[in-house]
Amino acid sequence: MKTMRLRRLLTLTLITNLITNTLLLTMVITVTVMWIKSTQPSEDPIEPAAMSLPHKVQQPTKTGDQRIPKGEEAPKKNTPEVKAQTADSREIHERLGIQPKVWERLSAREVVFTRKGTDREIAFRAYFLVRATPDKLFTLFTDYPKLPQLYEEVKKTVVLDRGQDFAVVYYRSKYLFFELTWVVKESFSADHRQICWELVHHPKYPSKLKRATGCWRFTPTGIDNMTLLSYENDFKLSLLPKALAQRFAQQNIPKMAANIRNALDRIR
Repeated sequence: MKTMRLRRLLTLTLITNLITNTLLLTMVITVTVMWIKSTQPSEDPIEPAAMSLPHKVQQPTKTGDQRIPKGEEAPKKNTPEVKAQTADSREIHERLGIQPKVWERLSAREVVFTRKGTDREIAFRAYFLVRATPDKLFTLFTDYPKLPQLYEEVKKTVVLDRGQDFAVVYYRSKYLFFELTWVVKESFSADHRQICWELVHHPKYPSKLKRATGCWRFTPTGIDNMTLLSYENDFKLSLLPKALAQRFAQQNIPKMAANIRNALDRIR
């Protein structure tokens, strides 16, 4: 009799714990989804330009309410950014292949980006302006020990191999609540205006990434030493849902742009 009562009590306890854990998990998922949806920016369609600028970009902010990435100041009068904004937009559109509306946002120090991808596949394209030459940018992005200053999530880099037109680099980073490591082979263009990478499956450094490809492209504008940066990143990760990974990376891109501008200011 006592054994039967004990079994019933144990069964009831297990069922209660299961129901409680299920409810808690449902609440966490619901709150996460609501947070992601509430923070998603609205987008408006922009006709793609000749150099494959975004099909979709963020809505331009209202006058007097322009968003400036954290750590940056609003552009002042007579700065290169303001001079670039007042340039002939038609000439810029024809020469660089940039839509006038997109150029206005870029010259106001905004980051213009798109994101697309299937489930668990995240692709990013971001564009922004900096006052530096392509050669200086190439030097900045190939100074691997200092890359954690540009990418906040990157904690360590190690150059495993390097040649005249390539580098094999190990990265260790922290995304949200977990660590991630991977190795990529970065290829350099002859004119140092492009750095592209692809995932390398290294026996010593296994990675949870299934795919990682991307590029940095540096396009001179011919205006006040300004260069247009194009950042593309396409990776496949099995640990995070697509929406959460997209939101996390989307938040980090403006921070990355601010870090790059600050680093360029320090080396001038």
